Amino acid sequence: MTITDAINAFVADLPRQRGRNGRKSPKTARTYASALAGFAAQLAQDPATTDATALTCAHVIDFARNIADRHASATVNVYLTATVKFYRWLLRAKAAGFAPTDLTELEAGLQEDWRSASQSQKLRLPDEADVQAALTCAQAAQGDAQESQRLRLVALRNAALLQTLRATCARIGEVAALKRNDLDIGARCAQVTGKGRKVGTIFFDDRAIAAIVAYLSARDAALLRADGDEPLFARHDKPTGNRLLPVSANGLRLGLYRVCDAAGVDRFNPHSMRHRGATLIQKETHDLATTQRILRHESAATTAAFYVHLDDDDLRQALAGVEL
Repeated sequence: MTITDAINAFVADLPRQRGRNGRKSPKTARTYASALAGFAAQLAQDPATTDATALTCAHVIDFARNIADRHASATVNVYLTATVKFYRWLLRAKAAGFAPTDLTELEAGLQEDWRSASQSQKLRLPDEADVQAALTCAQAAQGDAQESQRLRLVALRNAALLQTLRATCARIGEVAALKRNDLDIGARCAQVTGKGRKVGTIFFDDRAIAAIVAYLSARDAALLRADGDEPLFARHDKPTGNRLLPVSANGLRLGLYRVCDAAGVDRFNPHSMRHRGATLIQKETHDLATTQRILRHESAATTAAFYVHLDDDDLRQALAGVEL
């Protein structure tokens, strides 16, 4: 099946597809047809890409980059939604050359970096000076004996959180879901359940482990108990009392913001730390496969397109070390 035939069949099938509010309207079909016409026009620049089975997730990433500079974010969202739904249709029609897991990974990347009202370009890395200032502030807060017991536990938890995000490149939702017995302190690693309920391993360094141990030791001493099934990162607000309840991903995000505020730096979100880690790993190792495995991506294309941020100086440095 050619790409043109596949797009026409998908658009013709839209009125029979159900959305959240019932069947797709003729207006939706026209909008999707317009979006996919733009996608097809881009594909037409490559004569080798004519059959639907030749389509890859990299084609969608290229499409996202091209339209981001020429359209408002709302239009970009609609165009990418149409393209992803077309790819889903290809899978159902058994006309796809990519795997379902590739599409799942692509959708996650698009959601995190493109389909946002506030972003039409790749997520920006946090300023490195701000990150270092926040780390220093978090480290200093661990030893503040003047704080109340509850506030000191919050400071210790936030310090352990920031060190965990720095060292592991984990998603904030994965960190929030960690239980104490998921962590192997001796091996400096933990088991996490990521997207698609896939189980993976994240790795800590000495600084991160030290911050976690300091937090857990203070927590055990304050609450006079330790249980392997308890959350690794717990709430310490007044209504919680001495109960060990898990803190939500949003609660951890606010904890990171408090560290930034205390350090007097611009706030950066947890996911930007994942991007920062990916970029630093890639610069150090020059090995995309290693970076991909640490981030636990199904596809290296997702890692390269969304997570590795290289500037002109990085490219010049790479060329300087090569005899061409």
